[in-house]
Amino acid sequence: MSSNYAVSHHLIGIFFTFILLVVCVLNSVGASFADILRRRVRSSSTNDFRDNNFQLLQNRIFVLMIVTAILSNLLAIGAVVTFYRKWRRTVDDISTYYFFQAIVALTMLISGGYIANNIRDFQTSFKKFGHVESNLYYGTMYYGGAAQAACGAVLFPVSVYLGFRSPSKEDTLGHKLSSIRLRVLGARSRS
Repeated sequence: MSSNYAVSHHLIGIFFTFILLVVCVLNSVGASFADILRRRVRSSSTNDFRDNNFQLLQNRIFVLMIVTAILSNLLAIGAVVTFYRKWRRTVDDISTYYFFQAIVALTMLISGGYIANNIRDFQTSFKKFGHVESNLYYGTMYYGGAAQAACGAVLFPVSVYLGFRSPSKEDTLGHKLSSIRLRVLGARSRS
């Protein structure tokens, strides 16, 4: 593996690790806000249809944000393991990492889009149950969902591109197969 290829993947890995840790923190904050709001809805004495829908939405958001936080945290740990030189064995390890990163990016895109799209309709419920900090809850969850979807939309094609990009001519599968074929043909011609 060429040294330029290794250095560029180390820098890309560090950048993605930082981004994934930020997404993990953002999802953890969003999950705690969703938990606070759904508890406030449960404790209210009203049994309004809109309040019940708001509580169901907060339950779904809580689960989505916890799942995305866990996935992004595991992938950040996987980046450290993948790009640490002593633990990396082959180029396939890096390709496998980018494959899992593409899956997490799709998860971020779908869950962030779902959160941002569905929270938009419940601004009055945020004001009702958010009390003084309703703008903080709404802004963090809405713009956090939109940012998560945007990050997933950018991260997915980058991951796919980097996963399928060949590191150098010497490391490609076609070159390896052709060198094996030449060795076999060379051994046959000598005998």
